[in-house]
Amino acid sequence: MGVLRLGAPDNENGTYHLWTKWQLKKAIKQISLRNKTAVDLGCGIGRIGPILKGAGVVNLTGIDVSIRMAQSTQNDAYNNIVVGDLLELPFSDSAFDIVVCLGVLEHIPVSKFTRCLDEIMRIVGSGGFLVIETNYGVHNRWWPLPSNPFRRGVQLENGYVG
Repeated sequence: MGVLRLGAPDNENGTYHLWTKWQLKKAIKQISLRNKTAVDLGCGIGRIGPILKGAGVVNLTGIDVSIRMAQSTQNDAYNNIVVGDLLELPFSDSAFDIVVCLGVLEHIPVSKFTRCLDEIMRIVGSGGFLVIETNYGVHNRWWPLPSNPFRRGVQLENGYVG
């Protein structure tokens, strides 16, 4: 089972994992992943790697800000796991055909959101694809940090950025 956050109850992680897998499979039905390179931004423990590899990705990189989450990757679908920040992605321009970012952008502070999107766009190759999903409704995403009860702007001990 995939993990939303280490130490969360199984029903929370399991529900999130099923929902994310369904969203990802629905999105990638629209594009061919055969012989493509991909990066999983905010890969956590690697819950979506097997789906991407199973769809034909030949080279899959995962990146997570949390050392603990990245070290907990529980499958061999990833060719490379990197610890890094979405605000300064350690990849060359146009490095990937597919960039997947599931349930991550809502954790980026509003003041850094544009910079994050610029970085994501920088690493997508010409003719490449972005697969993005957020967990909050649009109206919640734009709440200022102090008034957003869902976002504390800190990385928690379990690797979750809240």
